[in-house]
Amino acid sequence: MDQQALLDALAQARPEWTTTFQRGDVLARSGAAADALHLLLSGEVGLYASVESSGAPIDTLAAGAPVGLAAVLAHGAHSSTAIALAETAALRVPQDAVAELAAAAPALFVRLAATLAQELTGRAPGGPGSSGTGPGDEEAQAGAAKPRAAVHPSSLAPSLAAELEGEGAEAGSDAPLENAIRPLYTESVHCPVCETDFEATRIRIRALNAIRRESDLHTVYDGFNPLHYAMDVCPECLYAATPDAWSDCDAELIGKLDADRKDRLQAAGAMRFLGERDVETGIAATLLALRCGEIRHIRRRARASILHKLAWMSREMEDDAQERQYLSLAREEYDRVYREDAELSEAAALRVSYLLGELAFRLGEPKEAIRWFERTVRSEGIDKHGDLDRLAHDRWIDARETMRKSA
Repeated sequence: MDQQALLDALAQARPEWTTTFQRGDVLARSGAAADALHLLLSGEVGLYASVESSGAPIDTLAAGAPVGLAAVLAHGAHSSTAIALAETAALRVPQDAVAELAAAAPALFVRLAATLAQELTGRAPGGPGSSGTGPGDEEAQAGAAKPRAAVHPSSLAPSLAAELEGEGAEAGSDAPLENAIRPLYTESVHCPVCETDFEATRIRIRALNAIRRESDLHTVYDGFNPLHYAMDVCPECLYAATPDAWSDCDAELIGKLDADRKDRLQAAGAMRFLGERDVETGIAATLLALRCGEIRHIRRRARASILHKLAWMSREMEDDAQERQYLSLAREEYDRVYREDAELSEAAALRVSYLLGELAFRLGEPKEAIRWFERTVRSEGIDKHGDLDRLAHDRWIDARETMRKSA
């Protein structure tokens, strides 16, 4: 699987990480603590010495490239400022989820590490894009450098490239252009519960056009909805999970999932999950994943995310009662995550705090919403998250206005 396909699979598994930046938006600030890794899905990003820098960027990054990888791995600060040069879609991976990403998608992480190695080598003193004097600086200042995407595994040792691409793949080969721009593609999956091999349908986020981002952090796309394809479902036993949860089943867990098989088949009825999905199929697949997740004892934050996805798809169906039901359940889980999850990073805690305010507001509790929005904007570290800070302020004003009108 090529790197872009790996990123698309990750975007499908974690749609809540997908973020859209407009031209001029800042992804990372020089000197600011790195709290997230950005993986570019589309668009172009320029690297500058600071926000105030003028002229051509030091370097430019294209789809497939990471932003802030070295700083995140070192738990340090960004060495440059990253600014979107055009509308850009990216996966924002919170720092506390990077280790999880490395364990769940080692092939992707090897490629990112190779990109980092190439970047560090390319910026050695006197080399292209370095901060010293020489031809590299003149070229960067003239804006001659082309957008740099992630390194292809064929530039590594041939044996490693073959391992990353899969047995029998031709190292260095790319999919035809007409395939690369199709939103849907398939990938072979092996079910650990019933040993069935099947072709799961995946979606390329970079092939979609984001229309808007709603106030509870839901990105709406034109045409296909990535949420419909977020969960892979085995057509034989209906084991369902995100694409990264198909290899961590031990014998005891497989036994429990197999024992639940009859009930899953009965719950799904005649529903089929291969190929293109509509919103009803997406909801059914997500409910199956929630059911299997309960058996697998998934983390509470994962359960909250699944319930929030169900609310988003209910909104797509314009089923207000069902949306409120799932928003209420998601809110309960987010609240427990905020209070009990000792591993919650600063960035994740701010996000959960904001969502607790937003969901309270959507559920008709503006007073409770104001309390959470105020907690968010007064939290330590909020200044490093300008977009969330502005959004929390705006929603705080909306909630205050709602309170005033109802008084």
